Amino acid sequence: MREVTYAVLAGVGDDRHRRVQPLADFVLDVPNLIKPHDVIPPLRVLNDVLRRGLRDAGMSGACEWSPFELSAAEYDELLAVLGERGCRTLETPASIESWGDWHAWVFDKRYGVPFAEHRALSRVWEGLDAARRQARDRGDAAAERLYAEAMEAGRQLSDFLNRHLRRGGRGS
Repeated sequence: MREVTYAVLAGVGDDRHRRVQPLADFVLDVPNLIKPHDVIPPLRVLNDVLRRGLRDAGMSGACEWSPFELSAAEYDELLAVLGERGCRTLETPASIESWGDWHAWVFDKRYGVPFAEHRALSRVWEGLDAARRQARDRGDAAAERLYAEAMEAGRQLSDFLNRHLRRGGRGS
């Protein structure tokens, strides 16, 4: 199994721990990728995440790595190892290709959170956050305004999710 070199970043502070682990351990360390649902994304979604080289879950920490993709054979090997650890796959529509789509789809299937509204709210937040990061990197004063807008979009998304999750999901 492929070994991955990556850094685990704390949610708060400057703690950064470099690790070299087998692929299965790496994907389990990536915040909110497999855990807490123990559901493995399809290869196309997993590769969408792996190509980014960073998965930042805010206060839940982050992982950073050199971007890469898995082959179908590597993915099959990963499925076997993670299956032995209690993880599973879900039959996923071909239209689900990105991490954002996958996340909203899983919340729809597991908890009854409406996919379309969840995805729309997420896209607003994602767009504002990406614009904020670009503005910050350019030294643009608009970064502060975009930060406030992204925070408000994140609050709206959080409120939406909390409303639906408090009602109880349908599970799976």
